[in-house]
Amino acid sequence: MRCLCAALLLLLATACGDELPPPQIRSITPAETEHGSAPLVRLEVDAIFPFSVDYGAEATSVDSEVIVRIGGFPIAATALLPDGAITGQVPYSLPPGAYDVALELGDGRSALLPHGFTVKPGAFPESFSFDPIADQRRNRPFTITLHAVGGQAAQFKGVVQLDSSRGRIAPEQSDPFVAGELTQMVTIFDGPGDVTITARDAEGHEGTSNTFRLTN
Repeated sequence: MRCLCAALLLLLATACGDELPPPQIRSITPAETEHGSAPLVRLEVDAIFPFSVDYGAEATSVDSEVIVRIGGFPIAATALLPDGAITGQVPYSLPPGAYDVALELGDGRSALLPHGFTVKPGAFPESFSFDPIADQRRNRPFTITLHAVGGQAAQFKGVVQLDSSRGRIAPEQSDPFVAGELTQMVTIFDGPGDVTITARDAEGHEGTSNTFRLTN
C-alpha cells in the first residue's frame, strides 16, 4: 500500500509540476548495537525518489541514489529493497552513544531521525590468536580461525578488521565472532610470497597469524 501511495503521489507531482515532498524515516531496525559490532540495519522510509520522464520514448527513469549516515558516518553497502526499505551496514568503529540517523536522496532532499540509533559499550578481548595457517594458493579462498584472548574473550561478539602484509585481503571486515571465536573464509590477491594476516578490533586490540606462503 505504501508503494502504491508513493506511485500515486509521483503521478500527481508529474501532472501538477509540484516539488517532490521531503522523505521521512519511520524507523530503523535494529535501533541499537554494541561497540565493535557492525549489524545490517533496515530503514523504513516514506520517500519519492527523483525521476525524469522521456515522453518521446514513453519511459521514466528514477534516481535511486541514497546516502544514510549514522552520527555523520555513512553506512556501507547501502541498498534499496523492492518494498521501499533501505538496508546498510553500521560502521564497527562507532563509539558508545546515541546518534542521529540521516537520509539524503540524489536531489538533495533529506530526512533526520534524531537519536534514532544507540551504541552500547561492548566486551573486548586483550588480543587475538590465529590457528596455524598452512601455505595457500594465491587468489584462492581459504579458511582462517581466530580466537579472542583475555578476560572478556568469551563475551566478544564484534567484528575485526583484517589486513594482509602483502596484497589485498577480502573481506577486509570479518563476520561477527561467536562466543569469542570466528571461522572465516578469506582470499589474498597477490603474487607468490610470504604473508601474514592481522586482525584488529574497534578498540585497537590485535593479533597476527604465523607467516605462511602464497603459491601458484
